[in-house]
Amino acid sequence: LAPGWHQVVTISPSSTNTDTMSTPTGVHMLRDANRNKGLAFTKAEREEHGVLGLLPPMTTDIALETSRAKWQFNNAGTPLEKYMNLMNLQARDET
Repeated sequence: LAPGWHQVVTISPSSTNTDTMSTPTGVHMLRDANRNKGLAFTKAEREEHGVLGLLPPMTTDIALETSRAKWQFNNAGTPLEKYMNLMNLQARDET
């Protein structure tokens, strides 16, 4: 397993099969747009995923981040600025 990743093993109670899945931790988690929740990580989630100390100490929820993104979009002046805003949002945030 590469540094910055940890292994999750799921054992099915009805069989002897196990499913193994690797999930990123730390900086690798933050670079994965599908898993990075930014400031929406709770303290427990930050500890679990190894991102405690890699993010600012404050936390928010997804609703607040959504309202901020909407505000930025609505306050963009030209259609080109709105398009660039949406493309930047998609590139950095998939949650």
